Amino acid sequence: MKLIVIGSSSKGNAYALQAASGEILLLEAGRPIREVKKAIGYQTNKVVGCIVSHVHGDHAKYIPEYFSAGINISSCEEVANRYLTDKMDIGKTYSFGSFKVTPFAVEHDVTNYGYLVFHPGFGSIFFATDCYNLHTIIKNCRTYLMECNYEDSLLNKAIDDGKTSVSQADRVRLSHMSLEHAVQFLQQCEVDKSTRQIILIHGSSRHLQPENAICKFQQVLGVPTYYASKGFTLDLI
Repeated sequence: MKLIVIGSSSKGNAYALQAASGEILLLEAGRPIREVKKAIGYQTNKVVGCIVSHVHGDHAKYIPEYFSAGINISSCEEVANRYLTDKMDIGKTYSFGSFKVTPFAVEHDVTNYGYLVFHPGFGSIFFATDCYNLHTIIKNCRTYLMECNYEDSLLNKAIDDGKTSVSQADRVRLSHMSLEHAVQFLQQCEVDKSTRQIILIHGSSRHLQPENAICKFQQVLGVPTYYASKGFTLDLI
């Protein structure tokens, strides 16, 4: 299984999972289709679908372009109503080629889905972004794609330095996952037992230092950890 990061920030989010069989599942539609096509080697005929977490533009803005490229989109009811995508329900499992996808609820400032993605040739992949809290503990995933948006100390420093207003910081805390909370959540998932890799997604350029985040996750959890930036690729093991 190969992970391709097309974008992972407030400027736009899009990821591709390509199985050994060649099948591609897209996660999010927050980057232009031309970037997606280039990232996957123009193999749009291999794309079995795209799942979108929520309605915000940095995750859903380019859905019409994906439709024009012949890519089917599935998401929550709010996205389905706005963009006429297929609607998925919490707890039900959906097939995209050989991929099986089960949505679960995460807490954001709009309706938002996380996804458990399973492929018979690889195993389970956990995906959750733009969430300040998670109640669904999913253990034994081979890979976790987990939001790590900010570090508390850096957010507080940005407030003190006048770079981030108190109201902006409050919104961040009520819509995104902190480093500290992400580590605690993955401890509950017992990732030290069977997880092969953690990929940190949707990091803030102002409120997170990727090197420090990677170090913290690896020290506490003992699992190889990577930071998703535009153009990053990883052969998942």
